[in-house]
Amino acid sequence: MAFDFRFGAFQLDLRAGELRRKGLRVKLPEQPLQLLAILLQHPGEVVTREELRGRLWPGDTFVDFDHGLNNAVNRLREALGDRVDTPIFIETLPRHGYRFIAPVESGVPRDAVAPGPPAPPPRNLTRRRWLFGGGAVLASLIAGAALTWTRPGRRQPPAPRVMLAVLPFENLSNDSALEYVGDGLTEEMITQLGGLQPEQLGVIARTSSMHYKGTRKRLDEVARELGVDYVLEGSVRRSGSRLRISAQLIQVRDQTHLWAESFERDVSDVVDVESQVTQAIAREIQLALPPWQQARLRGGRRVNTEAHQLYLKGVYLANKGGEQGLELALGQFQQAIAKDPRFALAQAGKAVCYTRLSSFYMPPREAMPHAKEAALKALELDEGLSEAHTALALVKLFYDWDRTGAEEELKRAIALNPSSAEALAWYGYYLASLGRHEEALAKTRRAQALDPLSAVRHADLQWVLLLARRYDEVLEEGRKALELEPHFALARSNTGLAYALKGEFPRALAELERSARMDDSPVMALALAYGYAVSGKTREAARLLAEMKTLSHRRYVCSFEMATAHATLGETDRAFEWLRRALGERSDCMVWLKAEPMLDSLRSDPRFSALLREVGLWDMVDRAARR
Repeated sequence: MAFDFRFGAFQLDLRAGELRRKGLRVKLPEQPLQLLAILLQHPGEVVTREELRGRLWPGDTFVDFDHGLNNAVNRLREALGDRVDTPIFIETLPRHGYRFIAPVESGVPRDAVAPGPPAPPPRNLTRRRWLFGGGAVLASLIAGAALTWTRPGRRQPPAPRVMLAVLPFENLSNDSALEYVGDGLTEEMITQLGGLQPEQLGVIARTSSMHYKGTRKRLDEVARELGVDYVLEGSVRRSGSRLRISAQLIQVRDQTHLWAESFERDVSDVVDVESQVTQAIAREIQLALPPWQQARLRGGRRVNTEAHQLYLKGVYLANKGGEQGLELALGQFQQAIAKDPRFALAQAGKAVCYTRLSSFYMPPREAMPHAKEAALKALELDEGLSEAHTALALVKLFYDWDRTGAEEELKRAIALNPSSAEALAWYGYYLASLGRHEEALAKTRRAQALDPLSAVRHADLQWVLLLARRYDEVLEEGRKALELEPHFALARSNTGLAYALKGEFPRALAELERSARMDDSPVMALALAYGYAVSGKTREAARLLAEMKTLSHRRYVCSFEMATAHATLGETDRAFEWLRRALGERSDCMVWLKAEPMLDSLRSDPRFSALLREVGLWDMVDRAARR
């Protein structure tokens, strides 16, 4: 049975994803390849734009359809030497569809393809898979795997999903100042592997992997704690402009070393080495990668050495967190961009820094426009950066109050990297802001499963549970977070708020006072002010509020947080004054307006409903409640 097509002087080889003509071979991108195969299966027939949309871009994939289809057709015509005005192969029927008009000599038998629309792909696919209902799973054919046929209505069972952890690459350089090289390589490997095949491979997030930095735990202990089947470990040594990178893939159940290799390269070739390691792991774990992914991994590129080193330093500093770490990281990313203005990763890093600085340390009106500009620039340079889509989603959610746009960006980020605990956690926050608590908890728990040793993920779950009024569970997650990181102020503050909302005021104040001592940020101070107010310590609450008001003349203090304490003190008019200020500031916290339990005393006031309408929450929350 033939699985290639011949027409004129051309042959389309689906197994190789190649278009051939007189010995010349052209690798086609994913969409033009799929488009050509669809047209060739229906020679002389019109294939409508709606049918192509359904097959090439499933309903949960967010793209500019017209642009994407036009681009695919143009790429295809370019490869065939065809013209739109005098077509030999592809005829355009304006606003309707396309028809393949040349004779087709051979190809996939028509009775092998079931009629009707293709089966929808699993929601967590990294890229679109092209499924022909009941007949052939053509995605594996295109990827170069052997084609498996089943009886109509039956499919081969999917391969079991495996989990992998990338342990921190050990820095063997004789210079502790180069620690960022190993950490940066670890993070980039996690990102590359996380974007492969989510239905076959899950990758543990960086935060949990970094728990094993400098430890000598046995691999079976690591595997048990992280719940993984494979471990990638390695080392990196830098000498001048040369890097020596060693890596090995280990199957945990029997400690088998499946693959090991060392690379000695110029620093500018580090991205190529990462791609080679990723390809080797995909091969050993037997992942069936689609052609676009294979091409991306094979298309290794050199990087501007100075820009890349600055970028790695930025990542290292950003992961330390805090105002100082983020500001230092931002400086490194900006220097990297100055060295290489087309360095998309540095633009994405800049965007992420600004979103983290917003509200905690910088006024949103100052931080978020910079974040948006950098995220859009990163995506202009490389549309496939999950972290840039996540950063843009945060701008749309917390600053633009464009919730539809935010959800689209989050879905795109997760599609590109289904192992991104960060994107999943933010999706949980988005859902929680609309009162869709069960969906929010499901997303947040998925993030936690990918990052099981992260105190931050437990704090994320605390906040989502707090908004759902499940206070006992907030306390349990706080206990787990503080076991991992005893000095984590945010987890302790969330625990204190849960105690306060349960009416256990002595415990609440003990936790809130401790968190304020650990972190002197206005956010922690205002949480304590709320604790004083709700427990009847009005003098202490008033004192803290006065201090924060004075502080607001020198640095950013969130007006929304000020409003919660005034509301709890029964100072309704002052609470609304601060909420109006928060509205003008474009405070990140305004997204919690409908769900925030500390504002319950204001909900019956008509001014509250007016605020909900102004931030665009009224209709959306009302729809969510009717689900």
